[in-house]
Amino acid sequence: MKIQFKYLSLIIIILAVQGNTYVIDPPKNAVWHNEQGLFYMQEGYYYQAACEYRLAISLSSNTAATATFYNNLGIVYQRAQKDKWALECFQKAIQMNPNFLEYYQNMIKVYKTKSMLTTLINKYSKIAKKSNANSKTWLVLGLAYLEMHKYDEAVICLNKFKKLEPNLLLTEGVDKILDQFNR
Repeated sequence: MKIQFKYLSLIIIILAVQGNTYVIDPPKNAVWHNEQGLFYMQEGYYYQAACEYRLAISLSSNTAATATFYNNLGIVYQRAQKDKWALECFQKAIQMNPNFLEYYQNMIKVYKTKSMLTTLINKYSKIAKKSNANSKTWLVLGLAYLEMHKYDEAVICLNKFKKLEPNLLLTEGVDKILDQFNR
């Protein structure tokens, strides 16, 4: 009993001397968990990586960085052949931060894996007929055609996207894709 009291009083003294040095910083912790997820994913430990990404998302649930965490989680699910979950993650990443071409490309790859590119193209073609000014529609169509190796259609759609959104950071990525066909 005396020994337990001695250790307890030592812990109390240490905490009192330190003061308020324990600060919980969820965004910083989220980034740390994301980095852990990257490490586990690189090593092929997909379950552990998914756990780390879900922790990162829970610590930073509505920021631009959260979109990256969802994208990384989607990549893990895709590698683990959980295409439905991967698709949901990529769609969530796009919804949270639609400014990264990689999120769209990852989503398109899942549709290809599920043999649903034609369905996606039909869906977005109907949207394009209703509203010719929806830039996201043209981007998705262009990337889907690109994935199907229908390069003429891809170039037409990506150029329409570029015309609608000339000043986006995302447009720079589209320019790089289009440059491949202008050579």
